[in-house]
Amino acid sequence: MGVPLPESRWRPWAELPERYLSDIIRNLPCILDHARFSGVCTRWRETARPNPPRFPFPWLMMPSTAATSFFCVACGATHHRPRLPADARGARFCGSFPGGWLVAELPWPHGHYALLNLLTGARVPLPRLLAVPCHGGGKMCPVVLHAVTLSAAPSVEPGPGEPYYAAAIVAGQSNIAFWCPRAGNCWFPPIFSSDASDESWHDFLPKDRIEDVIYFSGKYFVGFYVLTNEEDLLMFRPKPDGDGAQLSTFTVRYSFPGHRAAEPAPGQTVSRYLVVSRGELLMIVRFAGPEERTRFDVLVLEEKKIVGGADHNDPPRVLASWRRCCSAATLSGRRIFLGRCCSVAVDVGYPFPLYIYFLDDGRRSHGALPTAGSPPYPCSETGGFWFFNKGIVRCLPREPPSDCSPWIWFYLSDETFRAGVPPPATPACGWGVDTDSE
Repeated sequence: MGVPLPESRWRPWAELPERYLSDIIRNLPCILDHARFSGVCTRWRETARPNPPRFPFPWLMMPSTAATSFFCVACGATHHRPRLPADARGARFCGSFPGGWLVAELPWPHGHYALLNLLTGARVPLPRLLAVPCHGGGKMCPVVLHAVTLSAAPSVEPGPGEPYYAAAIVAGQSNIAFWCPRAGNCWFPPIFSSDASDESWHDFLPKDRIEDVIYFSGKYFVGFYVLTNEEDLLMFRPKPDGDGAQLSTFTVRYSFPGHRAAEPAPGQTVSRYLVVSRGELLMIVRFAGPEERTRFDVLVLEEKKIVGGADHNDPPRVLASWRRCCSAATLSGRRIFLGRCCSVAVDVGYPFPLYIYFLDDGRRSHGALPTAGSPPYPCSETGGFWFFNKGIVRCLPREPPSDCSPWIWFYLSDETFRAGVPPPATPACGWGVDTDSE
């Protein structure tokens, strides 16, 4: 047993050499570990600022009416911060966006939706009506939001610049709808103009079931890309029309000559997701069934040329193809987190074989879309998929069904990662300073 040094020779932790501090902080995978490191003293905090977590992986949010928790993929721990606002406990979450934003269907009042920021406490109410053009004028219809994605991080106070837009997979008179803060208190289907009596908007709807939506800057067009279960692709670009109180939508269809959609084997289900990675649009196809292990196909969108577009009766089309990625080498160095309207790819910085994290999507794969008041939501078929050896790893929690919402990825803000610490607690924010985990 060593002899302890006399107190006169003790050195405070603040004087630990810089090279040791840098080595320590670079090997802390979790943002909460960075927060604890930063809390030691001012000097440690200054060391943490330029050394954010190497891999900004999302957390897995596991909602429950009893207590919502978050699983950190990086460190494998379960955290109980940030906390939900009181009126969001028991909510159904149907969208997630970097910066701590979530889309929630609140339990009360029933049918009310909101964008919630769990890091700052900010809130943006979302409409629950759809403006439908019809013969003789427009009408307002109730709408159910199944999944929502955004074009950019929300601004709580809309400014004079370019607004952010939301796209939603919905149930009702339309299957896709759009909204922006300038559009007021309703969603809009993909309509060509603000003429409330123009019923031609039906021609712009996806004809098959929508699988996923993502905002993407393609080779020719920037907008919301919509994928169907027939692996057709459409691009919608909404914009304020007239006085800005309505939205019109520019629509482009993609044609894939000779392409056949993946078909499930007997007893098998197929789910499809869109992911943006390294400037490319990927389609991830998941095959799952009781008789066969889960497997994934990865395809890359290749845009070839624009045809048509001479006038309103001949809207533009893009000739394209889905290129299948068969080599593990072409997909190395990234991890992909799959979620309806909220998938993301993270570059890990070294030639690591592709790893795909997936959640339980059984109900969606069979054609049923989640809504509030229809629990339980299955949460058992979660895990990771190694593209290298086609193996499944049960690396995520597998708990009893959720009683209020499907599990969803939760994305911390870029500013949080750059600072190396969670934002300070406020009365409206559920982050708090307690970082206990279990």
